[in-house]
Amino acid sequence: MPSYLFYLAPLAAPVPLLISAAIGFLDKGRRPKILPKLAEAAALLALVAALAAAAALIVHRPGVSPAIGLYGVGLSVRLDAVSVAMLLLVTFIGWVVVRYAGIYLDGEARQGPFTGWLCLTLASVLLLVAAGNLFQLVLQTGVAAAAKTDGRAGDGVLTVDEWEAGEKIVLPNHEVFQLAAGTLDPVAGIGDLIIVSNYAHINPRNLVITVSGSALLARRLNRPENHSEIVVLTGQAVDPSTLPQPVIVQPDASFRKIVGTLFAAHLLPAPPIDPDREFAALPDPNIIDQMLRGARLFKVKGSSAEPVALEGQYLITRGKSIKAEAIASLEGRLIVGIDEDGARYFKRLRCHGMIVVLESLNPDGSTAAEILSLDCSHALPKITEALEVIGVLFELPSAKEVSALS
Repeated sequence: MPSYLFYLAPLAAPVPLLISAAIGFLDKGRRPKILPKLAEAAALLALVAALAAAAALIVHRPGVSPAIGLYGVGLSVRLDAVSVAMLLLVTFIGWVVVRYAGIYLDGEARQGPFTGWLCLTLASVLLLVAAGNLFQLVLQTGVAAAAKTDGRAGDGVLTVDEWEAGEKIVLPNHEVFQLAAGTLDPVAGIGDLIIVSNYAHINPRNLVITVSGSALLARRLNRPENHSEIVVLTGQAVDPSTLPQPVIVQPDASFRKIVGTLFAAHLLPAPPIDPDREFAALPDPNIIDQMLRGARLFKVKGSSAEPVALEGQYLITRGKSIKAEAIASLEGRLIVGIDEDGARYFKRLRCHGMIVVLESLNPDGSTAAEILSLDCSHALPKITEALEVIGVLFELPSAKEVSALS
């Protein structure tokens, strides 16, 4: 066997992942039957291929394989100590992530496509770290970037439909509580309000409140597929080190669905700290009318408002003056900012005199901030409208119950 064929060993690593990705994109239903195990097996095969590449490097000296393509453009592999180390690192961590995702995302509506993008990301990174030519390096960098965002932007450039003018909404048989623990971050923080329905149907992965013993819990509901006798309530946090321990409860416990949030932490006193009280009674019921007076709803399209609001959910907004004093009062708050070209941005506002910085909400810092001005100074685009985002409505009541939002 020609010795250069050993340099092609790393190309075997992404193949099972690409097959698993293709199956994931086709299986769009809830709880795909074989996909989680198939994806985990593909990740393990990729790890085995990486180990084979390491063995090839030990037996043969470092080198670059011939390009598989035309005129030197195509796939080729550079086999050396750095590429092998990266192959082993990516395949091992990839196997851990794929295994964890298969368990954590059980029952998620988009589990199949997510697993597909995850496998495609791993395959692209493997081709990237072993790239033997510039064309392959650039191509796989682009593929990996697209896969990381599930094929969507998620950059805070907002795509929305405004709720029909003049039509109001009533939420019958709902209650409002104040969140007293960081279990729903980034959807709601300590001191914010949660809108709870007493009748809405609850699906796996919904946010709920319940009572467990002496504890009042506000968590995400998970129903393990292979253990129907229990329900697992998990918290969520941007910082993984702050995640609370999951709580296991009986499936016949009384759950109530969280259908929205109001960002009221800056308007209300902080709730008392109690490890057994993740939500508390509303200290001032009048705050709801105060916040919702003149509110407007915007329906989110795609991933433009993630991670705070998902596709199909509604941003609850209220118009603000764009005078310097009014804008300064929104410091650190979520807004929909509209510039002179009509572009809409859902970001966190930071004010520096006449300059407005709109910070990305993405926790990984992968999206740049937008810089606008109040007076066209510094040759910056002008902000022409600012809508304070005062909350998120996850779902609307039935058509028969639409009449007034108050």
